Amino acid sequence: LSVKGCGRVTWAYVGMLSEVDGIKPGTWLNRSVQDRIPNASEHEVTSLLTAVAERKNIQARRLDHAVWAYRRSVEVPDES
Repeated sequence: LSVKGCGRVTWAYVGMLSEVDGIKPGTWLNRSVQDRIPNASEHEVTSLLTAVAERKNIQARRLDHAVWAYRRSVEVPDES
């Protein structure tokens, strides 16, 4: 985490690319959860999606990607 510009989200993503199971609490996932649970923290988003993956018996990183891909497909880009 001491590398400038490489925070928790970056390292979580590197892990996922290396097939380490987990959730990357980035913008798309946070917004998806916060649509239903306003003010949910990154930790709460990660915990909730991890629990959903476990309950559905799927890899958390697969759920992460599915939510990310869906949200990206329906989100209107910010033109500012």
